[in-house]
Amino acid sequence: MFGIETPTSVELTGLRKYFNSYTLQGRRNVNHALHIHACAILQQTWTMLPRARITELFCPSECS
Repeated sequence: MFGIETPTSVELTGLRKYFNSYTLQGRRNVNHALHIHACAILQQTWTMLPRARITELFCPSECS
C-alpha cells in the first residue's frame, strides 16, 4: 500500500498477526477492538453514575 511492501505472514507474529494495517482482516480486527472498548467504557461509566445524576442529565428541572 502506497509503495510499502506488504510483510509476509511469517514476519507478522504475536498481536501484529491479528492487528495490522496491511490486510482488510487486520483493519477489521482493529475496528472491532476499538468499538468494543468504547462501548465497554460507556457502559462502565453509565453503571457507575447514580440514578439521580442520570435523571438530572437527561431530564432537567422542567421535566419534573
